[in-house]
Amino acid sequence: MKQARYGRMEDSKCPIGSDGIGCWADVMPILASRCSGRGSCTAIPTDQMVEFKKNNTKGNQKCSPLQLQDNLRVEYECQQVVLPSKSAACVIDDKRFGNISSHHSRLSGCGFDTNPILIQPPTDKHEITMKLIYFGRSQNNLLGFTKDLNSGELKSIHDSSSILLEKVKSRIEISFTESVKKGHLKDVNFLVSFQVVKDCEPIRVDDDQLVTRVGSTLIIRCKTTDQEWKIECIRSTWFGDRGECAKSEASASKGFNGIPYEVSIAIIIGVALIIGVIVLISGLLCLQWQRQKNLRAQQAIYASTKATSNDYPENLYATIADCPNCRQEKNHQRHL
Repeated sequence: MKQARYGRMEDSKCPIGSDGIGCWADVMPILASRCSGRGSCTAIPTDQMVEFKKNNTKGNQKCSPLQLQDNLRVEYECQQVVLPSKSAACVIDDKRFGNISSHHSRLSGCGFDTNPILIQPPTDKHEITMKLIYFGRSQNNLLGFTKDLNSGELKSIHDSSSILLEKVKSRIEISFTESVKKGHLKDVNFLVSFQVVKDCEPIRVDDDQLVTRVGSTLIIRCKTTDQEWKIECIRSTWFGDRGECAKSEASASKGFNGIPYEVSIAIIIGVALIIGVIVLISGLLCLQWQRQKNLRAQQAIYASTKATSNDYPENLYATIADCPNCRQEKNHQRHL
């Protein structure tokens, strides 16, 4: 039931006067418990509605109920109800969405005692979302439980509940209390609406973007600007527009890993100079070592030839001053 009004809403049929036009009462509390959640019902004006109208009149304050023949106007909407059979162990595995009715559960026996209703997704990538549609006046009554068969988590269903489960990747059992079946809640009807959908594939974003997921909404934010996009996962597909982050002045002046270009260039030049100095020093040390090595070799040759010859290899030295014995030997030869 969406709306139920009892009274004279407009000047149409059987008016005696015009003072009562617009005199009506909202009788949804009466008809909701009688018709909502059922496959069919008969809605006719009753004495209860007349008494209710006297004390809850809305619309024209000059209304005079005795002047008019009151009407009952109702608006309703049919909802698809899933009927698991007791012979099939009360399993729902071929429906992607639907409603489980407390009224039809009483008739079939599914959802009570040892026959809980099992909602089984086709794959482990499918998710179950479940909510309660309650037609009576909320009094925080316990209606039943949902059980996650993967984790074993048990959640209670109260008449004040709204969202029961949201995007759960698991098999779910639903069971109602005995008071719903034959207790003080046996005349109260409600629906457990469920939807089984495959989750959207992970989405790739640029390096300068951040991603946050809230339920079925994916929020894409830029790291350096205030740009933001939101896309929705609807029946396994992402819907919505997204773009590229604009380059801010701060990000445009940054080089490698966010370092300013000037600092990056200075670091590169500094590293190059250090490497150049190291190479130069290494080259000089290598030349010095090579020179000393050659000098030791020449000294060894001179020492071996001195014992067998009076010729002195003066040319092995760059100058006479470098030869420790050359000057002395030359003077000795002059005396001879």
